[in-house]
Amino acid sequence: MDAFATRPRRVRVLGAGIAGAAAARAFADRGCEVTVVAPHGVAEGASGIPAAAVRPRLWRPSAHAVPDAEIVADAFRWTSGWLAARAPARFRACGVLLCAVDADDEAHVRERAQNPVTADVVRWCDREQASGHAGVALPFGAAWIPSGGCVDLGGLVRDLLADPRVTVLPAAAGPDPDLTVDARARIPGGELVRGQAVAVNLGDASPRAVLCTNGYLCPPGEDGLTWLGSTYDRHDDATDERPQDDARVRSRFDGLPALATTLRDAATARRFVGVRASTPQRIAQIGFASPRRAVSLAHGSRGAVTAPWAGELLAAAAFGEPLPATAAQWSRLQSRVGHDRSPA
Repeated sequence: MDAFATRPRRVRVLGAGIAGAAAARAFADRGCEVTVVAPHGVAEGASGIPAAAVRPRLWRPSAHAVPDAEIVADAFRWTSGWLAARAPARFRACGVLLCAVDADDEAHVRERAQNPVTADVVRWCDREQASGHAGVALPFGAAWIPSGGCVDLGGLVRDLLADPRVTVLPAAAGPDPDLTVDARARIPGGELVRGQAVAVNLGDASPRAVLCTNGYLCPPGEDGLTWLGSTYDRHDDATDERPQDDARVRSRFDGLPALATTLRDAATARRFVGVRASTPQRIAQIGFASPRRAVSLAHGSRGAVTAPWAGELLAAAAFGEPLPATAAQWSRLQSRVGHDRSPA
């Protein structure tokens, strides 16, 4: 089977997190009969989180190319538009602020915000402007990403798989597929990272945009809860809730004094624990490992941005359609999965 010349009719997806759900829906939208193998259930891992930040990775202007950051930026451009159009009930396009926490940090954030390569998605705001977007007082300026926001990732996964062309099974069954997409949570040689997020009720002190420092804080959802996260514990795959970690999560916002005091006084209403798969380089594996096997793996903490885009990318490639990526980006992704293929 030539993945770019023969359109698959039967597709088997391994895994029912955001990577698997996005791939399943992308192929189903092209008329494929899709089976999702989900031995642990739907959105049972890190993809079950009720609020995940959707934002690009920013970098400083440089004479040297930064291809991986550029890939994530293009994935953000595609995914933010797709979420706004296809999942308005799950995605809140409330904007994202990358907040500076001191004068040195402000200089660094401003430099990244003023990179011409991402001028279409981010702009620099001074303290007064940033505070206006946030709805709470901020101590310094921030990078403002108006098309960013937060997504109920677990709800999105369930919505994507609620399609009559998609069948979810606990184990593989039926005839062999034309194409298998591996989107499982764990990969050989990968790195496991435990993350704990907490939800609090901030009432009138809640922000109206996503605030990011070395953590993220989302505006309240319909239940009135504000989610903030998360810990980043490498080589830890335990999913127990740890009350002692709540303070670690809150401490990520100590650099925003007006908010930090409120957070310290707010009781924890809920916790969410998930284990993410990543690579030591924190780079996702996306592409065709062989003519009959594609992969969408190791999205890590950027899964809300890169996984939906990856599903579309694989389906478009399999059907010979224009890709939501440049030829150089596709070639770079393919080089990591060990199968040299270029679109016809």
